[in-house]
Amino acid sequence: MLRPPPPQRNRNEISESRWKPTPAIDDTDRALARELLSNAKISNRALASKVGISDSAVSQRLRKLTTLGALVFTAVIDWERAGFEWWVIALVKTRRRPAAEVAIDIGALPQCISTATVIGSHDLLGYFLVRDRAELRAVVDRLRSIDGVTEVDVELATDTRVTPLGRQLFRAVDPAPILLPAPCVDLDTLDLAILQELINDGRRSNRSIGRALQVSEATVRTRLARMTDSGLVQVLAMIDPAAFELSMLQATIMVRADRARIEAIAEEFLKLPAVAFVGICLGNWDLQVSVLVADQAELTAFIDSAAHSIDGVRETDTLLFQDIMRFNPCLKRVAGWNSVA
Repeated sequence: MLRPPPPQRNRNEISESRWKPTPAIDDTDRALARELLSNAKISNRALASKVGISDSAVSQRLRKLTTLGALVFTAVIDWERAGFEWWVIALVKTRRRPAAEVAIDIGALPQCISTATVIGSHDLLGYFLVRDRAELRAVVDRLRSIDGVTEVDVELATDTRVTPLGRQLFRAVDPAPILLPAPCVDLDTLDLAILQELINDGRRSNRSIGRALQVSEATVRTRLARMTDSGLVQVLAMIDPAAFELSMLQATIMVRADRARIEAIAEEFLKLPAVAFVGICLGNWDLQVSVLVADQAELTAFIDSAAHSIDGVRETDTLLFQDIMRFNPCLKRVAGWNSVA
């Protein structure tokens, strides 16, 4: 088990209407962030050359951005390579209890990696990782037994894709511990310690990690290369979207589509700049699409002009996020990242 990075905001501050931009961030900071989002391991000297400032100025600005929580360097674990079989999406209706209270109870389930209250046909969304069918049944049974839950629609994602937008944004809200039930490569205590160091600070050098763990730099490099080459882990930079004044309205769009063309339809969604995540599902819906937009007008335009213009899309249902109660930014699919533009 690995500890997630600390939350940068408590759950009462996560609603987009309450997020405030950080005034200390300027255009030079944004230029640095753009370079780091492309290559989290780029040297300070190379950053200085690209942005046109001194090495010492780069160091000072990175220290400022990381202290603010605006820029985070961490390691992302591929949940499928870690040994989970199913990514489960639960669309939940509630009654008698506030949806936020129910969401907190759902978030307490050990398999839950994310939960949020939403506006739309359902009252909240929950995302879970399960190892097998037995655990899937147990999660669904437990969901239906939670006080206030009146209806649960379960979608099983057979494939999930994270776009550059989705992999670049950092939100850590009451994140659950990171489990690796059956990783694709054997991991010993030293491997786990290296992963933990990178989750805490993905920009930390192999030499620094080696000193902390009392092993050689070469040992850290070899073990990290093995885990990276296997597709289990990817080190990257992420930004707090509020700090950089990025689009903050988040919605999930459930899509019914021509199943014979489902891969092509998913690829069309992945090309749209507002899309952060696409999951191909088995259940009442064929796709789940997560989007980030500036406001309600942009969301309406996305649905009417972009989503419904894709050949094979038959029906959509939009769920607008209110409050994110739990979110772990370190569990995403790593495989195929280079193929998603």
